[in-house]
Amino acid sequence: MIDWFKCNTALDAKGLRGRVGYGGIFCHHEVGFLGGFAVRLGIQNFLHAKIMGVIYVVELAYEKGWRKLWIECDPKLVQEAMAPWSIRNIWKNAIYLSKSMSFFIGHNIHEGNTCANTLASHGSNT
Repeated sequence: MIDWFKCNTALDAKGLRGRVGYGGIFCHHEVGFLGGFAVRLGIQNFLHAKIMGVIYVVELAYEKGWRKLWIECDPKLVQEAMAPWSIRNIWKNAIYLSKSMSFFIGHNIHEGNTCANTLASHGSNT
């Protein structure tokens, strides 16, 4: 997809309600690797962490002016998710930002996402 910015993402959780990290890498078809991130989300449940990760990616891409965004994550979870009450306003803001963007959510394969997995693990361990 020409002129799109792609973000491969991953989540790393330590136990059912343990430390959670979210990581990802941004790429562009002309430039290649643009950068990566590792975020510690603290102690959260799985749904909360997945949604916060997508919110982080949307906000970061918006700040950078990347209006064509392709996110590789768990699309079914994100598309069907009802954001927990504690992050409802942040989720609505991310949806608002995404309306000014061309947006695509694809499914990533955990085993083929080594860099994002490493960054997510770093996020959960810091």
